[in-house]
Amino acid sequence: MELVFYIDTHTLAVREVRERKCTKCGRCLPDTAFYVAPRGRCTKFCRRCYDRKYMEIEDRKTTAQHIRAATKRANNRSRFKKSTGPPIGVDEVTQLWEACQGKCTLCDLALVWQCNPRKRSGNRAVLDRVDTADNRSYHNNAQWLCTICNEEKGGWDLAVQLQHDIETLRSKIRVMKKRKKNPPRSHYETILIPAKKIYALSQSHAAFVAGNQET
Repeated sequence: MELVFYIDTHTLAVREVRERKCTKCGRCLPDTAFYVAPRGRCTKFCRRCYDRKYMEIEDRKTTAQHIRAATKRANNRSRFKKSTGPPIGVDEVTQLWEACQGKCTLCDLALVWQCNPRKRSGNRAVLDRVDTADNRSYHNNAQWLCTICNEEKGGWDLAVQLQHDIETLRSKIRVMKKRKKNPPRSHYETILIPAKKIYALSQSHAAFVAGNQET
């Protein structure tokens, strides 16, 4: 890492910039040209070289490897969201890919696996859930979509989920109103002694007292 000082020719202001050397292309670039690792350190490759390396790794993968990776991501997402139902299998995802013939289920656009981290690829294949209202897993609830259809469908999925939450809250409010109108009866009847039993006890007590007085 090096400290480089730049002088503005108009204002003669001095600007201090930290630069580091990319181990891939050998260029000295500022810290903003590098990705930040999870521990807070900059990566050894600059962003351009890092993206190029990532794209080369993705291009070497076969369709089976991409399907396996999509299945793993889907199951991890279901586990994170605590979805109900069993996890989806690789065979089911493969059958869905063969059924759609590598095209988007909604717009019939040809899907690709290539991804550019710096550009938005609208026709990239995405494994999406069909119904998200009940928070079901991807098992028997999945379809292949392009990135554009998946993003547009996300807004409708959110609206459906909010409507489901509203209906749940409404049902709870109805139950609370019914309980307020018809409060539960007190259970004093099980505690108090019935009048007939009290009368019988008083009669037996009076007879016992009278017998003691005679003696």
